[in-house]
Amino acid sequence: MNRRMTMKATTATIAAIGLAAMIGGGWMLWRSTSIAHGPAADGPSIHVEVVAPVEPELAPSPILAVGELSDGYEHDPERLLPPAPLGADEMALDSAWLEPTPPLPSPPLIVIGEPMPPPAPRVVRLEPDDYSFGFDRPLPEAVAETAPIDPTEAAADINGAR
Repeated sequence: MNRRMTMKATTATIAAIGLAAMIGGGWMLWRSTSIAHGPAADGPSIHVEVVAPVEPELAPSPILAVGELSDGYEHDPERLLPPAPLGADEMALDSAWLEPTPPLPSPPLIVIGEPMPPPAPRVVRLEPDDYSFGFDRPLPEAVAETAPIDPTEAAADINGAR
């Protein structure tokens, strides 16, 4: 009797937990879509204001955000000149080495002529009792494997007496 009452209590507890979980899940689903169920709001639902940005106050000083200000730029016109071209006897050390490649083959010749006549339709004639159309014909080994087994030969094969 005690075992029976324990089973009923366990079943009732599991059912109560399941019912509470289903009710809680339904309530969460309802709350997640409550905007669709409520009354429509009057006017726009989003308000955007465009405002001017606040400029920071910068104090003049010799130190900039990227470093300290030095006494200016010194113009060197020779640094800005392009490099002089090399003579015939000089060698460019930074040039790339190009491997000699064989010449490319000539492009294939395409001749456009009259259209070819369509091929003649292929007629397949089957024997009335041939059901192998669309499948490969079985190899002789496969035919031998699927042949009916003689019980006397099978017993002899198992016992090793051939």
